[in-house]
Amino acid sequence: MEVRYRLRQLVSLVSVAVILAWGHSFAGQAPATDAHQSQGVQIEGITGEGGQRDASLFRRNAGNTHPLVAATYLGGSAQDQGWPSTPAAIDAAGNIVFAILTYSSGLATSGSYQPGYGGGGDVLLVKMDPQLTSVLAATYLGGSGAESAFSLSIDNNGHIYVGGLTSSSNFPTTLGAYDITRAGDEGFVAKFNADLDTLLASTFVGGSASDRIDDIALSGDGSVYAVIMTASTNLVATPGTIDNAYSGGASDYFLVRLDSGLTAALAATYLGGNSDEFRARLHTDANNDIYVTGCTFSTNWPMTPGAFDAVNGGGSMDAIILHIDKELTTILASTYIGGNYTDWIYCVDLAANGDLYISGHASGGWPVTSGCFDPTYGGPIDAEDSYVTRMSGDLTTLKASTFLGGAAWD
Repeated sequence: MEVRYRLRQLVSLVSVAVILAWGHSFAGQAPATDAHQSQGVQIEGITGEGGQRDASLFRRNAGNTHPLVAATYLGGSAQDQGWPSTPAAIDAAGNIVFAILTYSSGLATSGSYQPGYGGGGDVLLVKMDPQLTSVLAATYLGGSGAESAFSLSIDNNGHIYVGGLTSSSNFPTTLGAYDITRAGDEGFVAKFNADLDTLLASTFVGGSASDRIDDIALSGDGSVYAVIMTASTNLVATPGTIDNAYSGGASDYFLVRLDSGLTAALAATYLGGNSDEFRARLHTDANNDIYVTGCTFSTNWPMTPGAFDAVNGGGSMDAIILHIDKELTTILASTYIGGNYTDWIYCVDLAANGDLYISGHASGGWPVTSGCFDPTYGGPIDAEDSYVTRMSGDLTTLKASTFLGGAAWD
């Protein structure tokens, strides 16, 4: 029987002395403290190999020993999944807001925006107290098809933004939204009030082929960055931006900066090379410019002078990092970074001095620095180790980098 947990947003959450780990588990396989599901809430239908799953959430203090502060199941009578993607954020009161994939009914709180399960697999947005003892608010988000959430952010007013993928013909959009036309699998961005009882804005982001929101990032000026992984060739870039056309391969990125009401594109551009791009992540800087990280097979990304690594490193897939101005007209800095096989970036954050932290999975040959915690790749040639890497904000200098892994896949 399988248990998987994913550590998400390690660097950014350390700053609030909380580490969250997410996953899904079969009955009896995940520890629970005196939290929400351990207070007499029955876990139903989670038995045996191939049985149903509940989402699981752990909270640990950030420190050398990482003591378990709270742990809880969250789920109903069908499958509820907190892996492989459980976007999460912490609000100003310390409450934890997250989104899972659910096939269960009866999980929304009274008075929520969408109290009923739509079918096909819905997003469930949940707000819990810091001790994981109470569900403060929860709403479904979905239509009759399938939905998944891949990113979640909270603005200074407590509004909750979620981005993901939908195949539903009746997925909710709001009046005046940037894009109300769905064609197959489509990316979406939705904005809720803090109590999850009002959908303030909702829009599709996509074209004629398959699209999904990989990440969203909120800018200090109130605008909303969204990046989609897309196979659509008919998306509309704004004049003068970096690239107004699909570049080739099975997928490109499309980066858009929307107004806070999700009604208009302030800027939009394609980003891609001569092959495939995957799994983009975003982070804004103090100037409201944007870092875009991802994974690429392409060998012709534009590199800026002095880039740490100007060449795709010979593995099957390298990581890519771009720093782009907020008008999306100029690549301020760019670099490849990678090893001998496949390399992924899952998390990106900025230090106070402007240095960039990235973490993910990497192959042998990933660059490490002298004196680092673990300079040795421990896995077989076709597996991956975890890593944490720190680069200068101009993407020219590797300041620190280490593997984190053992003899198998990490």
